[in-house]
Amino acid sequence: MNWEKSKTVMIVMLLLTNAFLLGFAYLNSPAYTVSGDQYAAIMSVLQKNGVTMTADFIKDSPPMPSLTLYAGSLNAGDICGVFFGAAAGVTDAGNGVYTLGSAGLMVSGDGFVYNNPEGLGAGSGCDSVIKSLSPYLPGFARDKTGVSARGGPVDNTVTYRQIYKNYMIYSNYVTFTVSNNGIIRAECSYNPPAFFGKARGGICSPDAAAFAFLRRAKTLYNGDQINISGMELLYCVPQSDGGAQGHAGQAATITAAPFYRFSVSGKADSVLVNAYTGLAQ
Repeated sequence: MNWEKSKTVMIVMLLLTNAFLLGFAYLNSPAYTVSGDQYAAIMSVLQKNGVTMTADFIKDSPPMPSLTLYAGSLNAGDICGVFFGAAAGVTDAGNGVYTLGSAGLMVSGDGFVYNNPEGLGAGSGCDSVIKSLSPYLPGFARDKTGVSARGGPVDNTVTYRQIYKNYMIYSNYVTFTVSNNGIIRAECSYNPPAFFGKARGGICSPDAAAFAFLRRAKTLYNGDQINISGMELLYCVPQSDGGAQGHAGQAATITAAPFYRFSVSGKADSVLVNAYTGLAQ
């Protein structure tokens, strides 16, 4: 046996093990965990401002990478096939615009808008349409925020968002507006995920995010009773880059940042706090 070679291999393995343990300890150090005193303090501030919280409070905030998205490149013909199928009489007006009777569809690379005042029809529920869209919009799941205790929407919209490697991409969404006649509108924004960045950036602490939520919520909900029913970390394209409720424009790639999301009972909308900047949007 070549003892010199074996010794070298063992030294390398020990160095790699130590590096892993150091990295694990770094990401799980107390510096990235909300202390008991911090937790008690932010809960006191929320309660004094009339805010209750039934959700689990995130206590760990290790550095997180950004997420690069490719610019959307949806094929107009594919999306037309989902909404109009092989129906006769579909008019292709060019530039991704299609009409059939009173229904209309406009498709761009990073999204689409479908309108049909008469409703899409029986057998065309939201889950069914999402399944049909899945070859072009993979990994979309129903967003539970905005769902009432009985399981229905708190308003007349149902939203699906993409899940990528266990993280929700908030700015990739399909929102349906429904009536008794079925789907009367569908709006989509989609830029496919490419890769996570190699570097991890520091994010604001969960208690700081909760304080940013409080300041935004007091304006957004205008004195309504506020109960935080959900708190999670997800990814979103910042609004200045076309995210949340917008589109990415003509860039080849778009950068999504980690965000804290605060969901409020009985409200269809959420408050997002940019984890890199600590600012609510």
